Amino acid sequence: MVHHFAPEICDHDPLGICLNAVYATLGAPDPAQVDDDMQSKIYAGFPSSTSIRNFLQVVYTGFYPREFREYMYQNESANMKAYGQNTSPIYDLGQFHTPTVLFVGPADQVATVLDVKYWSAKLGTKANVIYVDNHAWAHLDFIFAKNACQKLYTPLIQRLQNCSS
Repeated sequence: MVHHFAPEICDHDPLGICLNAVYATLGAPDPAQVDDDMQSKIYAGFPSSTSIRNFLQVVYTGFYPREFREYMYQNESANMKAYGQNTSPIYDLGQFHTPTVLFVGPADQVATVLDVKYWSAKLGTKANVIYVDNHAWAHLDFIFAKNACQKLYTPLIQRLQNCSS
């Protein structure tokens, strides 16, 4: 249902309703670090069908805070058709045995430091947890921050290269 009215609202959004909805759900990025060019490119395609699904998945995750699930459809019949059960299946993270790096920011309210500790302990392999050293780093900073390359992408690429050698 959201995909029917979201484009009508977000395409003509002088008050920033869509942006505020995203920020209310995921937390506003650190204003000092927002890359305006990157933000405008991302929001130019919002809401797309995938962004709506991801947004809804974050909302549904709030109802099941200690479960890591496949996509939860909006009604039981859709879940039944997709999965053969009323809700989406829970992933068994203990079955994942691949090198894993988890990044967490101190101001992230979606994937908090406690959440990352909890989920990293559930993995079938020891995760390398990296704490971003910026007290204002929130969930959207992983995308919007001017220094995301320095804080996230470069360390991630270095770790991936170490895994493959």
